[in-house]
Amino acid sequence: MYVFSSEYIAHILKNVLPLSEEYQETIYYSNNIVLLCQNGLGLGIQRQNSELIKLFKEKIYALENTDNSTISAIIRLFFQAIDTFKTSADKAQLNKKINDVWQLIKLLHQEKWQPILQKYLTDNHMDHF
Repeated sequence: MYVFSSEYIAHILKNVLPLSEEYQETIYYSNNIVLLCQNGLGLGIQRQNSELIKLFKEKIYALENTDNSTISAIIRLFFQAIDTFKTSADKAQLNKKINDVWQLIKLLHQEKWQPILQKYLTDNHMDHF
């Protein structure tokens, strides 16, 4: 995915992926789409591309009922904390929720995700609270 432009990835996600969702009940589709969304979100953060972040985040949220991966759960908790902060502006609550996410990352041995999510906070000026 990293070799494609952000615009091409967004186009595929918006226009082609919905056509393939008739296969969502198969084990291959459900596992692959989750990994695609996780990797796409990481790519969006790396490229600082808000459209990719939004698209993949929405897809991860939409898969919540069928996706039981720990990475997706961590991502959902992280962005739920961000979304709550955007509406409440409660810095203390954001700090607590983000610290909870960091603890969960360590507990589940998913440390590779902390710098990715930390980059999102830094890029969006939310890392100094």
